[in-house]
Amino acid sequence: MSSHIDEDYELLQKVAKGDSKAFESLYKKHKAALYGFCVYLTGETMRAQDIYQDTWIKISENANMYQARNSFKSWSFQIARNLFLNQIKRDKWEDKVSDDELNQEADSSETEKNYFDKEKNQILEQIINGLPENQRVAIVLFLVEDLDHSQIANHMKLSVNHVKVLIHRAKQNLEKEFKGRYRG
Repeated sequence: MSSHIDEDYELLQKVAKGDSKAFESLYKKHKAALYGFCVYLTGETMRAQDIYQDTWIKISENANMYQARNSFKSWSFQIARNLFLNQIKRDKWEDKVSDDELNQEADSSETEKNYFDKEKNQILEQIINGLPENQRVAIVLFLVEDLDHSQIANHMKLSVNHVKVLIHRAKQNLEKEFKGRYRG
């Protein structure tokens, strides 16, 4: 067991007993990675913030459930992923556009370059969100969280070869779909 896993396990044991300083240490150590994962998973900052906060609540409530054989990062990502999937089931209209986005699109001062960059990002987000679940999770962990194949395999509870296939297929789907949609 690595020292990071040992340290996180000890912190979570303290969190389970109500130690707020242990929770604060754990939060400071992992907040950036978990928030980044939530943003990429959801594709939108408002939903990501909700999932992020709910994940920390679940971590606090279930600290005694953590098993030291997995990394805290993997465990927390799994909680975030489950919360996101539950939210999608509740919210059948996940692709609604907020008033802020409509106002931004109507803003005539937006440059052409910014428009095309925004369009590319929106298309990529739509394509990523449309990937089969395992491909989406694998490609996000690989590209955004910069995890290697074995870390992703551990997180997803799959073989390394299966993860390689998922990432390869996700890249193929992204390239194919992007070429078909983007005209810039």
